[in-house]
Amino acid sequence: MTDRQGRVLKISMFAILMASMFILAKEGAVYVNSPKLAETRPLCVVIDAGHADR
Repeated sequence: MTDRQGRVLKISMFAILMASMFILAKEGAVYVNSPKLAETRPLCVVIDAGHADR
C-alpha cells in the first residue's frame, strides 16, 4: 500500500467514524426525549451537595 492510499484510507475511516457518531448521538437524543420513555420509567431526581471541590 502506498503512502497516498494509506492517507485516503485513514481519512475515509475517520469520516465514517464521525458520521456514525453524529447519527448515533442524534438517535440517542430522540430516544431520551421521547414521551413514551417518560411513561415507562419513574422520575428520578438527583440532588448534588457540591462538596467535591475541597
